[in-house]
Amino acid sequence: MKSLATYITRTAGVYGGLITKKLEDTVGYAGELGIRPMSFYYYDDKEESDAQLSSRLDGVLAGFSYGDNFILQLPALMSIRYLNTLFNKLDPFRQHSSSKLIIYMHDDLLFDGSLASDSPMLPLINRADVLIVNSPQTARLLKNQGITKPHLLFFRICDFHSAPYKPMPWQHSLSLLSYRQEIVNQLTGIDNVSLNIFDSQAPQSSQYQIQKLGPVDDELSYQLSQSGSIGVIWPSLAQEAYCTAYQLGIFLSSGLPIATKEGTIEAQWVADYGIGIVGRSLGDIVSKINELSAEDYERFCSRVKKLGALTREGGFTKHAMLEAIKKEG
Repeated sequence: MKSLATYITRTAGVYGGLITKKLEDTVGYAGELGIRPMSFYYYDDKEESDAQLSSRLDGVLAGFSYGDNFILQLPALMSIRYLNTLFNKLDPFRQHSSSKLIIYMHDDLLFDGSLASDSPMLPLINRADVLIVNSPQTARLLKNQGITKPHLLFFRICDFHSAPYKPMPWQHSLSLLSYRQEIVNQLTGIDNVSLNIFDSQAPQSSQYQIQKLGPVDDELSYQLSQSGSIGVIWPSLAQEAYCTAYQLGIFLSSGLPIATKEGTIEAQWVADYGIGIVGRSLGDIVSKINELSAEDYERFCSRVKKLGALTREGGFTKHAMLEAIKKEG
């Protein structure tokens, strides 16, 4: 008799880019729990008839059985029509057995317009039994957009796979993972504090150091660990409510303490675990940075070490998935 299984989606035929890395890393973490990959091949289904699409998905789901669980990663890079047809195929399994439809929503979906109030993505998400998102703030946003049916769970920090590196001593330096003019303007030209920007698109300037690296570059974590810096995570006006879970995971996996804004979910992590600095404004952060000793920095790094190991091993992803699988319908 076939034992009950859990499957997680991967989208083949798409290469490179941050979203692809997140999808593949998540499949890897899931595989360590015995969760099996189920592959879609990326293509444009506009010219495909309903009957052809139905037949295609019958083949994709050929190994799926009553009682099995299905984890869909979003963004899936497939059309709404494709995903709705897929869900229609899964409905009989859910209606006549303990099978669950779980959606694991990466935070990219928050910022690309996919969750606008008139988006066809919203009713699709509402069909899930369990929805895993990054934070309670995101959950409140989704509820305001009409997502009320799935049970909500949180991964809180986006895991980031890298090798473990020992951080350098304190260099009176701050690091950003993307170039944002309004933040850079407030952090440049400060006595005794240098600024590193890890962004391949950042403009050249004598006021800061640029590393042409991004999250898809294997060298990123090593270079961060060697910067002797504190990682700055600062919400823009459009993102005040959201946890920037991926930036948090990158900094922690690289061994860096965090500087962030008071009242954000990152500030809660910093306060609870003693892994950095919280301020009301960037000016407040700079004042506290100027008072930071080498011993203070070393203590922060020591506390970051345990959380960093969890992010490198997929600990937050695995915990959320196990909770979703165990969740009663």
